[in-house]
Amino acid sequence: MTFGQRMKNAREEKGLTQKELAEILFLGESTISFYESDKREPKFDILYKISEALEISVDYLIGRTNIPNPTISNDPDDDIQPTPPDRIRTFQKKIGELSPESLSFLEFQLEKLRELDIQAVEHRRAKRDTQRNKK
Repeated sequence: MTFGQRMKNAREEKGLTQKELAEILFLGESTISFYESDKREPKFDILYKISEALEISVDYLIGRTNIPNPTISNDPDDDIQPTPPDRIRTFQKKIGELSPESLSFLEFQLEKLRELDIQAVEHRRAKRDTQRNKK
């Protein structure tokens, strides 16, 4: 999802029109339209104001996370994220250029990475279930 799509979705979820958001941010309605159609990108200070107005993180707006409103936690396990599939595909494309020894090593590492991803997902689910059961 692009910056513009994320911004538009968040604005609509807040029940705001482009005009209303523009007024909150002291911007022109056309500026909001340009941002949402990915014809223009805001400078950081405006990006921060957009995130504040829409009550979402800057990281979500720029696509660094898919979590619009992350909770603040001191638990390092909360930062565990599965490896993005596109990153795995990038590695897989390079396989054809490797020597047999390197290929064997890479396949081993990819399998370990896959196992870690599965463990991370299982850990998060177990933790979430434990927290739900406490409530």
